[in-house]
Amino acid sequence: MDFDWKSGSPERGVPADGFSTRLEGWFRAPKDGNYSLFVVSNDGARLTLDEKVLLESWQEQGWQNWFGTTDVKLLAGWHRIRLEHFEARGGARLLLRIGVDGEERPLKQADCLFH
Repeated sequence: MDFDWKSGSPERGVPADGFSTRLEGWFRAPKDGNYSLFVVSNDGARLTLDEKVLLESWQEQGWQNWFGTTDVKLLAGWHRIRLEHFEARGGARLLLRIGVDGEERPLKQADCLFH
């Protein structure tokens, strides 16, 4: 997930300011291990995995982005994931990256995120 709406709207009929998004689905961990989750947002964001809030900054950021990261130990298999975001005014951005120990690059989202 990498959305950079800048000062625009995410969709026709949605205002450029004062909107929110919620992305829900499943993360398939390819193996047991330690996973790093990284979120960039402008304005507020909340990342939940298996009904546990892992990252949260639910406040206006102005023109600055918020960068959040956390590590979590997961078993291989399916995990419920939810990424919520709100845009107050100004620039709008939402990015999620997931890495796993032993891998040089973040996981390809098309291989591990499902709805």
